[in-house]
Amino acid sequence: MSPNGISPSASPRSCLLGLAGTLALLVLGCRSIAPRPVTVEEAHDQLEQRTSEDAALAAALEAADLTPLPASWIEGWQDGPSRQAYWQATAWAWNIDCQRARRELLARLAAAESAGAPEEIRASLESPDVERLDVGTHVGVTIDLLGVLGLGSAGAARELADADIRSALADLERTLWSVRHDVDRALVAREAEIDRVQALEALLAQVDQDRRRVDLLDERGWLAPADVSMARAIATRVERRLNQTRAALAVRDEELARRSGLPMVSPGFTVTGMLLEVPSLNGGRRVEDHPDVRRRRLELVVAEAELRRVLADQWPSLRIGPRWQLGDDLFGGFVSLGLPWPGSLNGAIDSARVRRDLAVEEVVEEVRRLEAATDRQTRVLAEAESEAADIGPRLDRESAAAWKAARARFSVDTAALPVWVDSLERRLDGVTAAIDAEERVSLARLALREALGPDPSRLEGDPR
Repeated sequence: MSPNGISPSASPRSCLLGLAGTLALLVLGCRSIAPRPVTVEEAHDQLEQRTSEDAALAAALEAADLTPLPASWIEGWQDGPSRQAYWQATAWAWNIDCQRARRELLARLAAAESAGAPEEIRASLESPDVERLDVGTHVGVTIDLLGVLGLGSAGAARELADADIRSALADLERTLWSVRHDVDRALVAREAEIDRVQALEALLAQVDQDRRRVDLLDERGWLAPADVSMARAIATRVERRLNQTRAALAVRDEELARRSGLPMVSPGFTVTGMLLEVPSLNGGRRVEDHPDVRRRRLELVVAEAELRRVLADQWPSLRIGPRWQLGDDLFGGFVSLGLPWPGSLNGAIDSARVRRDLAVEEVVEEVRRLEAATDRQTRVLAEAESEAADIGPRLDRESAAAWKAARARFSVDTAALPVWVDSLERRLDGVTAAIDAEERVSLARLALREALGPDPSRLEGDPR
């Protein structure tokens, strides 16, 4: 027995058992997350929920937790699929780009909880003779002092994590801004395609009326074969154009489904005659408020933080802790100092500096791109409005008048069939002219609004 009553052989054994027990507890305490597979049937169930009542959408929006962002963009979504806001809300909840950006933000928020954490606690056991652990055996435990104090690379890592969060929030805002216009473009294109289908169906109904007369007159031999063939060919062109437009409408539906995140079996895809709001271009918009510029500027903040993190790696590592010599019951302290090899970080520092400089250039290029896009879309909108105000409606009006007159003339004069053919060809060009012109105006206004950026007076959050 030792003077203090502790068996010399028991102390090392107890220490080893204690270390083993501690290690076992640490391993058992490690977090584990169960796998989350998904079957096709489960995917179908989730998609079916999106087609159900508004409660599913409300729950999805609540789970999205987008309160820092401009909720005014989806005001009135409860009114249903006849409102643009409904489709914006479904995109916020279920568009995969929005989900991806939102998950990235959540991932960075979670990662920030571990950013700058001290290095692991280290335990060591040193013995000159493994058969006699009670003689000269030293047990030590050390901690990362600078990490505990939040100095050096630990503090820089926390700063980088904060910049990453702000950058992810800006990327989410930019994604929502982009998806908002994608949805609006899909709605405008779909409504225009519906109008074109209806216009061509009405034209084909008129053609079918006259085509029966052509067939009857041809059977009696009162029309020239060449004129009959031209009449049937132009009538077939109308059918072909209608079929192509119906196919284009299916494409528009699929595009809206992709942008909104809704399955195509959703009741909303049966809605026609939707009242689309004219994109507002008023407000004192500034290029620095544009989501694309904000994102680039925060990417620069991230690059600056990354450069400071690399520079912080030049700090020495400092570990301290107690040290215990078994058998003699001697306690002491232990200090471990680590220094980076001189010049070993120069390459990493230069690389981070170059990436920071590139981020500066990206901000400059984004400003140039947006200003050029604004100038281009302003001119495109002016031309589209000019066409919608005069050229499109005039082509529609004059071709309709010529077609009406040709039909009336052919109803009393069989020799007027060539005029009927010529007028129908021109009517086929003009029947959707006004619709096309109005669509171009709406799309041009959307493109200009997207280039200008949101009205700062309606922004409820600022990720800067």
